[in-house]
Amino acid sequence: MRFASRALAETAVVVRVADNIGAIGFAAVVDFIVALLLIHIVLFRRWPPYKAVHPGLIVYTGLATMLTTVWVSIRYGMWGDVVSCTAGCLARVSLGALFSCGVVRVYRYHNVLVSHSGVMLPVTVQVATFLLPFLIGPVMVLARGGDATPTFDTTAGECLETWPLPGISEWVAAGILAATALALAFRLRVVRSQAPHEFLSAVATSASLALGVVSLPLVESIVTDTADETAMHHRRTAMLVITALVGMVVMAVPVLHPLWLLVFKDEEFNSGWVV
Repeated sequence: MRFASRALAETAVVVRVADNIGAIGFAAVVDFIVALLLIHIVLFRRWPPYKAVHPGLIVYTGLATMLTTVWVSIRYGMWGDVVSCTAGCLARVSLGALFSCGVVRVYRYHNVLVSHSGVMLPVTVQVATFLLPFLIGPVMVLARGGDATPTFDTTAGECLETWPLPGISEWVAAGILAATALALAFRLRVVRSQAPHEFLSAVATSASLALGVVSLPLVESIVTDTADETAMHHRRTAMLVITALVGMVVMAVPVLHPLWLLVFKDEEFNSGWVV
Protein backbone atom coordinates (compact mmCIF):
# COMPACT_ATOMS: atom_id res chain seq x y z
CA MET A 1 0.00 0.00 0.00
CA ARG A 2 2.84 2.36 0.80
CA PHE A 3 4.37 1.85 -2.65
CA ALA A 4 0.98 2.23 -4.29
CA SER A 5 0.43 5.53 -2.47
CA ARG A 6 3.84 6.76 -3.56
CA ALA A 7 3.11 5.79 -7.18
CA LEU A 8 -0.19 7.66 -7.08
CA ALA A 9 1.48 10.74 -5.59
CA GLU A 10 4.22 10.69 -8.23
CA THR A 11 1.62 10.31 -10.99
CA ALA A 12 -0.33 13.27 -9.58
CA VAL A 13 2.82 15.40 -9.61
CA VAL A 14 3.57 14.47 -13.24
CA VAL A 15 0.01 15.32 -14.25
CA ARG A 16 0.14 18.63 -12.35
CA VAL A 17 3.46 19.63 -13.97
CA ALA A 18 2.20 18.59 -17.41
CA ASP A 19 -0.92 20.73 -16.96
CA ASN A 20 1.21 23.77 -16.17
CA ILE A 21 4.17 23.07 -18.44
CA GLY A 22 3.68 26.28 -20.45
CA ALA A 23 3.86 28.61 -17.43
CA ILE A 24 6.62 26.58 -15.78
CA GLY A 25 8.62 26.56 -19.03
CA PHE A 26 8.23 30.33 -19.44
CA ALA A 27 9.38 30.96 -15.86
CA ALA A 28 12.29 28.55 -16.36
CA VAL A 29 13.43 30.45 -19.47
CA VAL A 30 13.22 33.76 -17.57
CA ASP A 31 15.19 32.31 -14.65
CA PHE A 32 17.80 30.91 -17.05
CA ILE A 33 18.28 34.32 -18.69
CA VAL A 34 18.46 35.98 -15.28
CA ALA A 35 21.05 33.42 -14.12
CA LEU A 36 23.19 34.08 -17.21
CA LEU A 37 22.98 37.84 -16.60
CA LEU A 38 23.97 37.34 -12.96
CA ILE A 39 27.03 35.29 -13.93
CA HIS A 40 27.98 37.92 -16.51
CA ILE A 41 27.55 40.78 -14.02
CA VAL A 42 29.64 39.04 -11.38
CA LEU A 43 32.44 38.33 -13.87
CA PHE A 44 32.49 41.94 -15.15
CA ARG A 45 31.49 43.68 -11.92
CA ARG A 46 34.57 45.92 -11.98
CA TRP A 47 33.77 47.36 -15.40
CA PRO A 48 32.97 51.08 -14.82
CA PRO A 49 29.48 51.18 -16.43
CA TYR A 50 28.43 48.13 -14.38
CA LYS A 51 29.88 49.64 -11.21
CA ALA A 52 27.69 52.69 -11.85
CA VAL A 53 24.50 50.60 -11.65
CA HIS A 54 25.70 48.78 -8.52
CA PRO A 55 26.30 45.08 -9.31
CA GLY A 56 25.33 44.07 -5.77
CA LEU A 57 21.81 45.43 -6.23
CA ILE A 58 21.52 43.66 -9.59
CA VAL A 59 22.55 40.38 -7.95
CA TYR A 60 19.95 40.85 -5.19
CA THR A 61 17.29 41.61 -7.81
CA GLY A 62 18.17 38.56 -9.88
CA LEU A 63 18.12 36.24 -6.88
CA ALA A 64 14.79 37.71 -5.76
CA THR A 65 13.37 37.13 -9.26
CA MET A 66 14.39 33.48 -9.33
CA LEU A 67 13.19 32.80 -5.79
CA THR A 68 9.89 34.54 -6.46
CA THR A 69 9.08 32.43 -9.52
CA VAL A 70 9.90 29.24 -7.59
CA TRP A 71 7.79 30.13 -4.55
CA VAL A 72 4.90 31.45 -6.64
CA SER A 73 4.83 28.19 -8.61
CA ILE A 74 4.62 26.33 -5.29
CA ARG A 75 2.04 28.70 -3.81
CA TYR A 76 -0.27 28.29 -6.80
CA GLY A 77 -0.01 24.52 -6.99
CA MET A 78 2.15 24.09 -10.08
CA TRP A 79 3.80 21.09 -8.42
CA GLY A 80 0.74 19.71 -6.66
CA ASP A 81 0.78 19.24 -2.90
CA VAL A 82 4.27 17.73 -2.65
CA VAL A 83 5.57 20.91 -1.00
CA SER A 84 4.03 22.29 2.18
CA CYS A 85 1.81 25.32 1.75
CA THR A 86 3.65 26.80 4.74
CA ALA A 87 6.70 27.05 2.49
CA GLY A 88 4.45 28.72 -0.09
CA CYS A 89 4.05 31.63 2.33
CA LEU A 90 7.51 32.68 1.19
CA ALA A 91 6.05 33.62 -2.21
CA ARG A 92 5.05 37.11 -1.12
CA VAL A 93 8.18 37.57 0.99
CA SER A 94 10.34 36.93 -2.08
CA LEU A 95 8.00 39.15 -4.12
CA GLY A 96 8.54 41.80 -1.44
CA ALA A 97 12.30 41.41 -1.89
CA LEU A 98 11.85 41.99 -5.63
CA PHE A 99 9.75 45.12 -5.02
CA SER A 100 12.28 46.35 -2.45
CA CYS A 101 15.14 45.99 -4.93
CA GLY A 102 13.15 47.88 -7.56
CA VAL A 103 12.37 50.78 -5.24
CA VAL A 104 15.97 50.98 -4.04
CA ARG A 105 17.09 51.16 -7.68
CA VAL A 106 14.80 54.12 -8.44
CA TYR A 107 15.60 55.79 -5.10
CA ARG A 108 19.33 55.67 -5.78
CA TYR A 109 18.84 57.23 -9.21
CA HIS A 110 16.76 59.98 -7.61
CA ASN A 111 19.17 60.58 -4.75
CA VAL A 112 22.15 61.06 -7.06
CA LEU A 113 20.55 62.78 -10.06
CA VAL A 114 17.84 64.93 -8.44
CA SER A 115 18.85 65.37 -4.80
CA HIS A 116 22.56 65.46 -5.76
CA SER A 117 23.46 63.52 -2.66
CA GLY A 118 25.81 60.58 -2.58
CA VAL A 119 25.11 59.90 1.09
CA MET A 120 23.11 56.69 1.30
CA LEU A 121 22.88 53.63 3.47
CA PRO A 122 24.43 50.45 2.05
CA VAL A 123 22.26 48.69 -0.52
CA THR A 124 21.81 45.65 1.74
CA VAL A 125 20.43 47.83 4.54
CA GLN A 126 18.10 49.68 2.17
CA VAL A 127 16.67 46.47 0.69
CA ALA A 128 16.27 44.89 4.14
CA THR A 129 14.46 47.99 5.43
CA PHE A 130 11.91 47.99 2.61
CA LEU A 131 11.47 44.24 3.03
CA LEU A 132 10.44 44.46 6.70
CA PRO A 133 6.69 45.11 6.04
CA PHE A 134 6.51 41.88 4.02
CA LEU A 135 7.57 39.90 7.07
CA ILE A 136 4.46 41.00 8.98
CA GLY A 137 2.22 38.49 7.18
CA PRO A 138 4.31 35.39 7.93
CA VAL A 139 4.78 36.54 11.53
CA MET A 140 1.00 36.96 11.90
CA VAL A 141 0.44 33.45 10.50
CA LEU A 142 3.03 31.94 12.83
CA ALA A 143 1.62 33.81 15.83
CA ARG A 144 -1.97 32.72 15.16
CA GLY A 145 -1.08 29.09 14.56
CA GLY A 146 -2.53 26.24 12.54
CA ASP A 147 -5.89 27.70 11.51
CA ALA A 148 -4.11 30.63 9.78
CA THR A 149 -1.75 28.47 7.71
CA PRO A 150 -2.61 28.17 3.99
CA THR A 151 -3.86 24.71 3.05
CA PHE A 152 -3.76 22.83 -0.23
CA ASP A 153 -7.23 22.66 -1.79
CA THR A 154 -7.46 19.60 -4.04
CA THR A 155 -10.45 21.05 -5.91
CA ALA A 156 -8.75 24.37 -6.65
CA GLY A 157 -5.36 22.70 -7.11
CA GLU A 158 -3.45 25.31 -5.12
CA CYS A 159 -2.71 26.59 -1.65
CA LEU A 160 -5.60 28.73 -0.43
CA GLU A 161 -5.43 31.22 2.42
CA THR A 162 -7.68 30.57 5.39
CA TRP A 163 -6.98 34.03 6.84
CA PRO A 164 -6.83 36.90 4.29
CA LEU A 165 -5.39 39.61 6.57
CA PRO A 166 -1.68 38.72 6.16
CA GLY A 167 -2.03 38.67 2.38
CA ILE A 168 -3.81 42.01 2.39
CA SER A 169 -1.06 43.59 4.50
CA GLU A 170 1.58 42.42 2.02
CA TRP A 171 -0.29 43.78 -1.01
CA VAL A 172 -0.70 47.12 0.78
CA ALA A 173 3.05 47.22 1.42
CA ALA A 174 3.73 46.39 -2.24
CA GLY A 175 1.33 49.14 -3.33
CA ILE A 176 3.11 51.71 -1.18
CA LEU A 177 6.49 50.72 -2.64
CA ALA A 178 5.16 50.85 -6.22
CA ALA A 179 3.62 54.28 -5.61
CA THR A 180 6.90 55.51 -4.13
CA ALA A 181 8.83 54.26 -7.15
CA LEU A 182 6.39 55.98 -9.52
CA ALA A 183 6.66 59.27 -7.62
CA LEU A 184 10.46 59.17 -7.67
CA ALA A 185 10.51 58.26 -11.37
CA PHE A 186 8.20 61.19 -12.10
CA ARG A 187 10.62 63.54 -10.35
CA LEU A 188 13.46 62.14 -12.44
CA ARG A 189 11.89 63.68 -15.56
CA VAL A 190 13.89 66.87 -14.87
CA VAL A 191 17.11 64.99 -15.76
CA ARG A 192 15.77 62.93 -18.66
CA SER A 193 17.94 64.89 -21.12
CA GLN A 194 21.12 64.64 -19.07
CA ALA A 195 20.59 61.03 -17.95
CA PRO A 196 18.19 59.41 -20.44
CA HIS A 197 19.15 55.82 -19.71
CA GLU A 198 18.73 56.20 -15.96
CA PHE A 199 15.40 57.97 -16.49
CA LEU A 200 14.09 55.23 -18.80
CA SER A 201 15.33 52.56 -16.39
CA ALA A 202 13.48 54.24 -13.51
CA VAL A 203 10.29 54.57 -15.56
CA ALA A 204 10.39 50.93 -16.72
CA THR A 205 11.14 49.67 -13.21
CA SER A 206 8.41 51.69 -11.50
CA ALA A 207 5.88 50.90 -14.25
CA SER A 208 6.55 47.16 -13.96
CA LEU A 209 6.14 47.31 -10.18
CA ALA A 210 2.85 49.17 -10.64
CA LEU A 211 1.71 46.60 -13.18
CA GLY A 212 2.54 43.80 -10.78
CA VAL A 213 0.85 45.32 -7.76
CA VAL A 214 -2.34 45.99 -9.73
CA SER A 215 -2.60 42.86 -11.86
CA LEU A 216 -1.55 40.17 -9.38
CA PRO A 217 -4.14 40.88 -6.64
CA LEU A 218 -6.70 41.65 -9.37
CA VAL A 219 -6.27 38.17 -10.84
CA GLU A 220 -6.56 36.67 -7.37
CA SER A 221 -9.73 38.59 -6.56
CA ILE A 222 -11.47 38.03 -9.91
CA VAL A 223 -10.86 34.30 -10.25
CA THR A 224 -12.33 32.87 -7.06
CA ASP A 225 -14.44 29.94 -8.30
CA THR A 226 -12.27 27.08 -7.02
CA ALA A 227 -14.58 24.52 -8.66
CA ASP A 228 -13.85 25.89 -12.15
CA GLU A 229 -10.73 23.96 -13.13
CA THR A 230 -10.12 25.96 -16.32
CA ALA A 231 -10.40 29.30 -14.53
CA MET A 232 -8.04 28.19 -11.76
CA HIS A 233 -5.54 26.98 -14.38
CA HIS A 234 -5.63 30.41 -16.06
CA ARG A 235 -5.22 32.03 -12.63
CA ARG A 236 -2.11 29.97 -11.84
CA THR A 237 -0.63 30.68 -15.26
CA ALA A 238 -1.30 34.43 -15.01
CA MET A 239 0.21 34.71 -11.53
CA LEU A 240 3.44 32.98 -12.53
CA VAL A 241 3.86 34.66 -15.93
CA ILE A 242 3.19 38.17 -14.59
CA THR A 243 5.59 37.60 -11.70
CA ALA A 244 8.33 36.36 -14.03
CA LEU A 245 7.86 39.32 -16.39
CA VAL A 246 8.00 41.88 -13.57
CA GLY A 247 11.15 40.28 -12.20
CA MET A 248 12.78 40.17 -15.63
CA VAL A 249 12.14 43.86 -16.28
CA VAL A 250 13.28 45.04 -12.83
CA MET A 251 16.46 42.98 -13.05
CA ALA A 252 17.43 43.45 -16.70
CA VAL A 253 16.52 47.06 -17.56
CA PRO A 254 19.37 48.73 -15.60
CA VAL A 255 22.02 46.61 -17.33
CA LEU A 256 20.76 46.79 -20.93
CA HIS A 257 22.63 49.98 -21.84
CA PRO A 258 25.95 48.95 -20.22
CA LEU A 259 25.60 45.50 -21.81
CA TRP A 260 25.10 47.13 -25.21
CA LEU A 261 28.24 49.21 -24.69
CA LEU A 262 30.22 46.14 -23.67
CA VAL A 263 29.08 43.99 -26.58
CA PHE A 264 29.78 46.65 -29.19
CA LYS A 265 32.99 47.83 -27.52
CA ASP A 266 31.99 51.48 -27.19
CA GLU A 267 35.29 53.38 -27.08
CA GLU A 268 34.02 56.07 -24.71
CA PHE A 269 33.33 53.51 -22.01
CA ASN A 270 35.88 50.84 -22.85
CA SER A 271 38.95 53.04 -23.07
CA GLY A 272 41.56 51.69 -20.74
CA TRP A 273 39.48 48.60 -19.97
CA VAL A 274 40.40 45.22 -21.40
CA VAL A 275 37.54 42.78 -21.92
